[in-house]
Amino acid sequence: MLTSTKQRILRAALYLFNELGYGNVKVADIANQLDMSAGNLWYHYKDRRAILEALTTLFYAHATKRMKISPIGDDILGEFVNLINEIFNEIAEFRFLYRDQADFGSYGPEADDFLPKVHTRTLEQFQLFISEMKAQGKMAVPDGKVSVLSEALSLQMRYSLEFYREGSSSKATWEEMEKKSIELLCFTAETFMTSSAASDFRASYLKQFGILSNAEPIRQLEYRK
Repeated sequence: MLTSTKQRILRAALYLFNELGYGNVKVADIANQLDMSAGNLWYHYKDRRAILEALTTLFYAHATKRMKISPIGDDILGEFVNLINEIFNEIAEFRFLYRDQADFGSYGPEADDFLPKVHTRTLEQFQLFISEMKAQGKMAVPDGKVSVLSEALSLQMRYSLEFYREGSSSKATWEEMEKKSIELLCFTAETFMTSSAASDFRASYLKQFGILSNAEPIRQLEYRK
């Protein structure tokens, strides 16, 4: 179980890695963020790699839970919105893991084996949900194109947040970039829905997005004593 000090270190490291990039953050930067001596931080984590491994473990827990989601069918549109939000939150919260591999090289044997499974399962989840919506007459996807649409949605989910971040002005808020990313993916999905399904999907998305927009962003968490 993580101590409160270790939790503070990981939250500060996650914030800095996400905002500045793993390769641009030193252990001293994390210590400064916390008003903590480098020696105190090293007592809990011997180096930056140890912090990376601890954050990767947290990522495992989130991704493993998310990958269990499958369509039930009672409210397939609402279930699909929930899947989108879960994947998006995962990418947003651990985005440096998706973005900065060139800076830290191998994730380690366990992670190198796990991450391809995340990719494969994400595509499979999109395919399952699209196939179920198609079976229920809510989506009109051409035969043989379910996998193509699944890949398109996965790519948008994976890269749109960084795309908007890189092209935004300094005045753009994180919430605005989140909204753009989710709206882009939802617009793509809506294109293949019947008009009534698209309307219901939009209503479900707006309801869920309102919950997301009120959540406390990771970057606003308090790190200092």
